[in-house]
Amino acid sequence: MELDELSPEATLPYPLPEGAIVVTIEQARKTLPEAQNVLMVLQAMSDEAHDLTNELELLLDQYAMTHPHVMEVAEHLGQMVAQWQGSVARLESIGA
Repeated sequence: MELDELSPEATLPYPLPEGAIVVTIEQARKTLPEAQNVLMVLQAMSDEAHDLTNELELLLDQYAMTHPHVMEVAEHLGQMVAQWQGSVARLESIGA
């Protein structure tokens, strides 16, 4: 079915999110490689964040939260959150 064959009056089973657009299969396929790359980055970031969280828990069992190493790990974890948000924004911008 072509995009122009869709009826504007057609009832969807759920509302589209704000800003969402309907694309053809071909258009969706063009963004698939980039979406796969971003998802791989997000998976790696998730794994690293999990490890850092475990390390931070162990450090906090031994040191005060103001200890330099504790602060370094916490800061790195905070930077990862910002990177995660950027990657998710990229996925949203390509429609994934």
